[in-house]
Amino acid sequence: MLSTVAAKMRNNPGCKVVVIGYCSSDKREQQLSWDHVNAVINQMVDKEGISADRFIFNYGQSGGDCNTVDLRAAAEGEDGPNTIEPPHPNLRKKN
Repeated sequence: MLSTVAAKMRNNPGCKVVVIGYCSSDKREQQLSWDHVNAVINQMVDKEGISADRFIFNYGQSGGDCNTVDLRAAAEGEDGPNTIEPPHPNLRKKN
């Protein structure tokens, strides 16, 4: 799926993508949400060659599955950080 998104981004160089992670009821869920969003952005940058400044980092949202990351095209003029410090680094997932 990410390779498909990367191909679409390459064909639309002005497009930015919001990467959304869910769950925020406790510190562990917030960190897991951050880990998921961070992993997707890193994959897109490191493996697909998409510039990091084309992503908007959005984690800890309600209304979705804790193990899901959604991607959507950013609205015109929508902006945000492409990286955020981990909220609870001591709870980071071990690789």
